[in-house]
Amino acid sequence: MEIAGRVCQIVGNRFLLDIPDKMAVVVHRCYTDEKNVMLRKEWLACGERGGVLVSAAISLKEKEVLREAMNCGYRIILLRENGFPKMYKPSGESFNACSDGLLLQISPYNYHMEKRTITRAQCLELNELAERIAGYR
Repeated sequence: MEIAGRVCQIVGNRFLLDIPDKMAVVVHRCYTDEKNVMLRKEWLACGERGGVLVSAAISLKEKEVLREAMNCGYRIILLRENGFPKMYKPSGESFNACSDGLLLQISPYNYHMEKRTITRAQCLELNELAERIAGYR
C-alpha cells in the first residue's frame, strides 16, 4: 500500500490512516524533561479522545508512551524497521490490538532475517514517515 509517498507493507487496521486526529510520537535527544512531560500529556490526550498515535517507538521515551497507550487501549500506528515475512501474524497483545482494530503495523522496508542494528538514517526516515502520516509534513 502507498503511504505518505512510500510503498509499504501493512498488517492491522488500515482504516486508522483515515482518522484525521493523529499525532507523531517522536522524541529528540535535545528535548528537555519539561518538554517531554508536556508532549507525553498531549500524546496521551490524543489517544484518550480517540485519535491515533503514530511512532516507530525508537527511543525509550517513545516506547514508554506507546506502552501506556497500548495499556489504555488507544489507537496506534507502529512503524517497523523490518518488513513482514510470508504468512506473518502478530502475536500476543499485538494480535489482540489488531483484531480489536486498535493497531496498524507499517514497514517501508522488505523483510530480512538478519539481526541488524537500526541505523541513524533509518531512524530519521521512520520519524519523518510518522510525521507525514500524522500530517505534519
